[in-house]
Amino acid sequence: MAITKPDEILQLEKFASYKCDGGCIFNHPAGTFIIKYLKVNGTISRTIQYRMDTDILWRLGQPEDLLSIYHPAMCLELISQRRYGMPKLSKPLEIKGIAESFGLPYIWGGQNNVKATNQVFIKGDDVFVKVRDYMSDTFRPPLEFTGAPLSVILKNFFPEKTIKSKFIYDDCWGNVVLRGEAWVCFRNVLPLIKEESLIISLPTLNKLSQKLPGFGRDWELFCEELINQMKIELKKERQ
Repeated sequence: MAITKPDEILQLEKFASYKCDGGCIFNHPAGTFIIKYLKVNGTISRTIQYRMDTDILWRLGQPEDLLSIYHPAMCLELISQRRYGMPKLSKPLEIKGIAESFGLPYIWGGQNNVKATNQVFIKGDDVFVKVRDYMSDTFRPPLEFTGAPLSVILKNFFPEKTIKSKFIYDDCWGNVVLRGEAWVCFRNVLPLIKEESLIISLPTLNKLSQKLPGFGRDWELFCEELINQMKIELKKERQ
């Protein structure tokens, strides 16, 4: 005889990689969940028993709560980007009129100088970030300027920048970075950051970020600071 499953269980099974009468497997960027169904008086309960495959202890909960914290559509979306010389990026329409939640240092220079600060906006369960250094290139001058100091490179190829370069001297060498920027959005991540520890939320954000090119160690450090700051902001809201 076929077993009747509550609608909440059927909804959960839509996202399962494997399912049977006794439970299912739910794969998520945070990990793989093993889910057991509980029977009460011969019928399947709306309460489930679940754990990650790396855990020992089981948890009890509702399918909708599991799917809220570990949302199936959780992702990092690239909304827009620009290369050096392209028009400035417009603020995404979704957050028009929403004030910046906070800013976080992203790129550091010598003597702990902040070279770029990312802007963070929160709307619902989504976290929007204006990334101030994304897929940036390094300027390669013609061969006859190889080895020239920065002052010469700027004067010949970026004359509009020389007025801002009062601390670049004739004996100063280095690379000219053609900075790119982007708007990205972590979709459906707020419940995860709110309910879970950094041990779970940070690897999840890092794994989501692997879907897009151009992110490295600086971004991983930024994600850690992002989670920590968001927990602070959430704690302020509860006070």
